[in-house]
Amino acid sequence: ACDGARPLPGDRAQAQPPAAAELSFEQQLARRRENAAKLKAGYTVGKRRLEIVSIALYVGSFSFHVVRLGRFLVRRVLLNPELEAPQARTVLLGSVASLVAAAVTMDFISGVMHWTLDTWGSIYTPVVGRFVRSFREHHVAPTAMAEHDWIETNGDNCMVCLPAGLPLCWVGITEILPAAQGQLSQGSASVVAAPGGGIHLYWYTYIVGMMLFAALTNQIHKWTHTHRPPAWVTALQRLGVIMSKRAHNAHHSVPFSDDYCITTGWLNPPLKVTRFWRGAEFIVTALTGAVPRADDMKWTGGAQH
Repeated sequence: ACDGARPLPGDRAQAQPPAAAELSFEQQLARRRENAAKLKAGYTVGKRRLEIVSIALYVGSFSFHVVRLGRFLVRRVLLNPELEAPQARTVLLGSVASLVAAAVTMDFISGVMHWTLDTWGSIYTPVVGRFVRSFREHHVAPTAMAEHDWIETNGDNCMVCLPAGLPLCWVGITEILPAAQGQLSQGSASVVAAPGGGIHLYWYTYIVGMMLFAALTNQIHKWTHTHRPPAWVTALQRLGVIMSKRAHNAHHSVPFSDDYCITTGWLNPPLKVTRFWRGAEFIVTALTGAVPRADDMKWTGGAQH
């Protein structure tokens, strides 16, 4: 998801953008520049301090999990005398599958969060208004995020990882043993988790993978708006491992109503074909009466189709 800050200071009525109208291109451009300046002013010192603390806690907890996971895979899998080579390969492949599942899950979650903050609420909505602000700014000035430093870009994403990442530091990983010892033929690939406390290796890997992809999501998003990202990033974009510039450009046209997944972008085509977001909007509107993207259209100066 995008980085955010609290609603703008000052009078609400004065800061509220004017209603969308039929304007010339020059007038729309001028309005966007004015709105971009207002929205940028909402990034506060207090918000930045919160981002710094969040990043510090994230780096500490994520580093702990990577070291623990690496040591477990080496000592309890690769060097485990109770596991045959095929069994060790099964465990390693399962761990890789867990990382891929984490990437797909995070892609979907990034889409849900992006769709939610793009489509509903305003910068004055309690609690979430500070996050809505950055989504409105991004639509008004898409390339502005390329000028954000590392802290502003990644602070919020590191923050949302902490409720899972910090408690996990006190949860162990269960041992991996051959399944039905004494009954399987030598070289069997079947393994099981030993009984007792802790979390299964695959679930642990999945959560750590979620932490990784969640923290990287806005950085990946920023690279799609960066004129010259690093060569290795461009290579990953071209290979389809992460969201590419071309794929993300599909989202940046009024009314910003599709292609919300921004981690890998793998899920955008199936969600678009099945009209997943239109169905979700139909349900929300039926239950609340809210109009999708009504506030966003005020800031961008467009007319909803």
